[in-house]
Amino acid sequence: MYEAEQLVRECGLLTDATPSSYNMSEDHTFDSGTTYLEMVNWILETAGYTNAYPDANGIIQMRPYAEAQNGFHCFCKQ
Repeated sequence: MYEAEQLVRECGLLTDATPSSYNMSEDHTFDSGTTYLEMVNWILETAGYTNAYPDANGIIQMRPYAEAQNGFHCFCKQ
């Protein structure tokens, strides 16, 4: 999870990420031409997070995936 936030910040963007204790257990190699967004979202998905998305102020949000009781997906700030 930290790796995803670091990639976004290296692009000069601000982030607001819910902390996670998840650590990648092994290296992952991406194909040539893979975008930063694809890499970030892959890391987030692996850690159980939703895709990164900007809020109304342009700050990139990174949130754990949660499913609401009524079956709808929820992007919850915890």
